Amino acid sequence: MTTLLEATGMRSSVVLTWRRLVGVMLLSVACVLLIWSVVQSGPPALDTAVIEALHQLDASWWVWFWHKLSVPTGVVAVYGVVIAGVLVLSRQHRWRLAASLVFLGLTAMHIQIYTKRFFARDRPRWDDPVEQAHGFSFPSGHALSATLVALIVVLVCWAMVRGRLRRILLGCAAGYVVLIGFDRLALGVHYPSDILAGFFTAVAWCALSLLLTGGWREIGSRGSKAKLALPKR
Repeated sequence: MTTLLEATGMRSSVVLTWRRLVGVMLLSVACVLLIWSVVQSGPPALDTAVIEALHQLDASWWVWFWHKLSVPTGVVAVYGVVIAGVLVLSRQHRWRLAASLVFLGLTAMHIQIYTKRFFARDRPRWDDPVEQAHGFSFPSGHALSATLVALIVVLVCWAMVRGRLRRILLGCAAGYVVLIGFDRLALGVHYPSDILAGFFTAVAWCALSLLLTGGWREIGSRGSKAKLALPKR
């Protein structure tokens, strides 16, 4: 009887987790389409107001800082955390989650290329641009990549930390995404709506990878590694 109850409880938990993940994916896709429906006829007033205000801050240190910040980001950053994450997960025998990361690594570049081609939104145009960027604008490839990097780090580390360390992990991941998103606005190469679309596209794609590989089953699994936690006072 105990075994039956445990199996039933486990199954209920699995179905609930699976449904939540599908819900996150569908909601993220809906957000991308909603944003596009708003901006396809032209940039909204908020889009233009934000980037015009930032464009006025053309001090040399401002441009230098944001330009340097954008260099180590993008798809290359995704590849780096995927390789590191797979190495960690393989030592813990979390093969399904490792497969999710491999899927993200193999498709990160393609999802950026094809979504940009599908929506085909032009980038902001300036008479005196502070940064030159090529290709289409929607969704932001840097915002998409930064979100994937943050999600991968959280997925790999989540089972290894507890308590305050989890809050710190989430805070650092969110801060990184916001920083990279603001970087693209400061350089005048994206609208705010592009950044939001990049974020939601990454969330949807990550959810899809977890569903296809079954990696969502191992998010809370510690594997063979001991968990890390701050001492309680």
